[in-house]
Amino acid sequence: MKKFPELKYLDMKSIKHQIFCELKCNTLTDSSYFYGLAQLCQYIQRLIIANVKKNYHGITELIRVQKNLKYFEWRNYDALYITGPNQDSYNEILFALERNANVINHLILHFTYSVNYTLPKILPKLHKLKTLATSFYSFSEEQLKMCVYYDLEVLKI
Repeated sequence: MKKFPELKYLDMKSIKHQIFCELKCNTLTDSSYFYGLAQLCQYIQRLIIANVKKNYHGITELIRVQKNLKYFEWRNYDALYITGPNQDSYNEILFALERNANVINHLILHFTYSVNYTLPKILPKLHKLKTLATSFYSFSEEQLKMCVYYDLEVLKI
């Protein structure tokens, strides 16, 4: 692709193998790109997202359709603090990750603000984690007790 910067159209329907094992991207990319990738790439193993703009719909779909997502990393690079009654704007990302609960081994979440309700419900379902990096300051003691990871090797809080 780097050798053909003038390329305007690419038909990838005949490609039968997986295109990406690892994808690094950011939320500035147009959602339509992620919707297109979701149709083509369903076996991404490592997904690293830099959140610089609140635009999650296409990325959510890409996460949701994955069948072999083992490593997921989300890093915020902007103060995206949302005010109002629905402060938990990461819900759709977390629910998409929940669909991969039996596959994800490494989860790194660096959210700008507290994920009040959804993270404590989703995190205990990701029982195959080997790496977990997030903050638990919105968890109650009872919610923390629900987080049991027998294979956990790295914990960063």
